Amino acid sequence: MTKSGFSYTSLLGALFFLFTGCATIVTPSGGDKDITPPKIVKRSFADSTLGYKGGRWTIDFDEFIKLQDVNKEMNITPLVKQNPMVSVHKRRLIVNLPDSLLEANTTYRIDLGQSVRDLREGNPYTGLNWTFSTGYYFDSLRIHGDCIDAQTGQPDTGMFVFLYPAETADSLLWLNKPMYVIKNTSNGFEFKNLPNRLFKLVALHDENQNYRRDATSDRIAFMTDIVNPLRDTGRLQLLSFSEGIAQPGKSKSALSGRFEAKKTSPLSYSVNVDTSNTKQRSFNLYDTLKITFTRVPKTINPSAIRLYSDSVLEAEAQLMPTTDSLAYRIQFDFQENTLYRLYVMNDFVSDSLAPKLQTREYRFRTKQASDYGVIRVRYTPQPTHRVQLVQADKLVATQSGNDSLLVFNRILPGQYTLRRHIDANNNGQWDTGSWAERRQPELVERINENIILKGNWENTIDLRKPNR
Repeated sequence: MTKSGFSYTSLLGALFFLFTGCATIVTPSGGDKDITPPKIVKRSFADSTLGYKGGRWTIDFDEFIKLQDVNKEMNITPLVKQNPMVSVHKRRLIVNLPDSLLEANTTYRIDLGQSVRDLREGNPYTGLNWTFSTGYYFDSLRIHGDCIDAQTGQPDTGMFVFLYPAETADSLLWLNKPMYVIKNTSNGFEFKNLPNRLFKLVALHDENQNYRRDATSDRIAFMTDIVNPLRDTGRLQLLSFSEGIAQPGKSKSALSGRFEAKKTSPLSYSVNVDTSNTKQRSFNLYDTLKITFTRVPKTINPSAIRLYSDSVLEAEAQLMPTTDSLAYRIQFDFQENTLYRLYVMNDFVSDSLAPKLQTREYRFRTKQASDYGVIRVRYTPQPTHRVQLVQADKLVATQSGNDSLLVFNRILPGQYTLRRHIDANNNGQWDTGSWAERRQPELVERINENIILKGNWENTIDLRKPNR
């Protein structure tokens, strides 16, 4: 090999190594995502300040920050005529609260929630709040409790809880803003730094957060008696319920117009059966077989509904109306593990916009006895109690609490909860409350969680009170 040949070959090898080496270069990842919230490095205003006269204060953070939903996140108690001005400049949070908005000798608390976040990733700074007094002492009383949905026994986290001065007339509650407002959570509510005075305690589902009762605040809860922070130191309980407020500005003619518009929509219907696999036992023996329309048809022809078990026509099957004007049920004693065929003929309905619908066939198979389980409940009898079996907050079955053994038969496998309805008037149904009559709703309590039931299985739950 000549000297020049050696150099040419070496050059080719070097170029090959250079290009193949370059092909494996990977772009730097940029490091882990920042999940750390900003940190406070300096305050111009100390927490728990006495004799506060109003003005401007600042908080400096260790990185650039931004505000997000500050008007929604901010909570100030007691309420002021307008919220403080809150702004951001680079790393600095600026709060301006003029003395003209503050009352003398009053303890205030401001909470900015999660409105302050770092600029890059939006990590929130939590727990940003201050307590200060315009006097030379701090109000230290509190009122705390729970606001629960009276019909389900669950925390009603959509409610805002209000405190009004006790002397506020009931007729003015929806015209005047409350003194104190707080959001109810799954852990309840708590008013802190309250003065020694009497209050009216009310809660609303205040969707638009205008602190007024209107069409968006149908749900309500209230304490019948005046609340005294010195006396009422235990955990209070508010029971929320719906009264069905009519929306202002909605006349009967307007509603009628909406109904007429709905009437002109295309007519169709659905049947609540699973037709995907006729070998699978999918229809609950104890369900109601229903035909549901998109709107009320002009006429119904019951003879155009035919139900067959295997190949036998079940002549005793009858089409019956329900309390829902859009639904009809098929009354029939279904047998277990049986294949049924439901024919809905084309002359089933008569309607000006749909003279005839297509004939449809629905095939489905019923479950058998071994597909179900049984839940037995040992109970201390109470004539006004009704024990409810619930699945995913849907009422499955109810038994009177007047017996020592309550049996829930033919229950599908799944996870269930037991509730206790205190049926005060013993009429067999849950009764709502009334603000106008100052009547509380009947109470439903959760008494047992997470009952796991399997098919062809029995569970026994002992809820008897221990002997003392």
